[in-house]
Amino acid sequence: VSSGTLTFGPGVSRRTFSVIINGDTDIELDETINITLSNPTGPVSVENGTATITIANDDFATLTVEDVSINEGSTNGTTNFVFSVTLDREVSGGFDVAYTTNDGTATIVNNDYVDNDGSLSLFGTAGETQQFTVLVNHDNTVETDETFTIDLGAVTNNTLASEVLTIDGATGTIIDDDGTLLTFEQPAYSILEPDNGTQLLEIGV
Repeated sequence: VSSGTLTFGPGVSRRTFSVIINGDTDIELDETINITLSNPTGPVSVENGTATITIANDDFATLTVEDVSINEGSTNGTTNFVFSVTLDREVSGGFDVAYTTNDGTATIVNNDYVDNDGSLSLFGTAGETQQFTVLVNHDNTVETDETFTIDLGAVTNNTLASEVLTIDGATGTIIDDDGTLLTFEQPAYSILEPDNGTQLLEIGV
């Protein structure tokens, strides 16, 4: 708490004073300072004698998800696409964040991957990483690489986190590893050599 005195001399109708705001890099909510005028002397009274200074927070943390690119797999089963969610700076108190999987060229209806919507709980420490897994279904279809996206959604259980977090998403790329095999229709061929001229031998592939 600090205080002082303003002196108005004859003919003076305005005086000023300064408040020093200390900078920091803390992740925090907006903060306020209350100022009060009191105890005037002389033939003076106070009207509207309170004011508020709001120190707007300009420090933010970022929550990012790493892209994942893995071969699809061609046998029966699934491939685990493990997504890592990382917090770059401390957010006091921790928080929960929702995540969703969304169709791109890879779709749930085509059985390319298994929908996985959920949430992660973070402690709020700088550099913290949490993970979740999306299952990608194997197939033997020759196709182009396919993608789906990951979105981070609502931040809950911490008012601070919901106001100071910048959130990024990610892409899962399913790399096609299926190819078409070329084979001869039969393993061996024979033909009688002609006495003259040529003989056509048709070989099927």
